[in-house]
Amino acid sequence: QKTNLEIIELASSVKDEIDLAASSTEGYQREFILPTKIAGRDYEINITDNAVYVRTSDGKFAIALPVLKITGDVVKGQNKISKSNDSIILN
Repeated sequence: QKTNLEIIELASSVKDEIDLAASSTEGYQREFILPTKIAGRDYEINITDNAVYVRTSDGKFAIALPVLKITGDVVKGQNKISKSNDSIILN
């Protein structure tokens, strides 16, 4: 259950970063870091079809949360999000 909670928190934090950028003024920029593992497990994360997907590599845990349209994708480690010309840009 700890792994499931951490996956939900991770997906929610990415969604929150996107929502914050969308509601910010033009020129907004921020960096955030995603962990390399969740509860000691390898995982995959990406944004596809306006949803952030997080799943453990073994396929036992997964979540998808809807997000606003963005350009780019999220990665493990260092991420940079910005708002330019009313578009949200990741990395």
